[in-house]
Amino acid sequence: MNALFVRGALLAAVVITQGCSTNPPPVPKPEQKTAVTMPVKPLVEHMVFFDFDISDAPENINPFIAPHVRYLVQHPKQKILIEGHADESGDKAYNRALGLKRAETIKAAFLKEGIDKSQLITKSQGETNPLNMQNKHERNRRVQLLY
Repeated sequence: MNALFVRGALLAAVVITQGCSTNPPPVPKPEQKTAVTMPVKPLVEHMVFFDFDISDAPENINPFIAPHVRYLVQHPKQKILIEGHADESGDKAYNRALGLKRAETIKAAFLKEGIDKSQLITKSQGETNPLNMQNKHERNRRVQLLY
């Protein structure tokens, strides 16, 4: 009886160890996905400001648009709204036209950097949607980039 018990124990041990290997199969690692994010504040500026009655791009426009250019090149289906604004100094029609000229100026800077025109949408807000309503007109003379 004792020998039978030992044999049974050995057989059980063999069955148990046969099912287990010394090196368990590797556990698959979760897929590592690179987070793709749009340029965000405060790391990237989304507004460029203009002087009174000016629609020409500022001299320092390239550092402003560079992170946006990189993002748009990496994401050719992404579109960006280039929204022009003006202060309330002129009449509504003039301010709308000035806002559009400012937006088109920034669009031209993007095109110069090789961005496809299908990714760029321009729009003028004119004097509507002021950034600052406390008679600080220079904050309202701007182009804003919206994703």
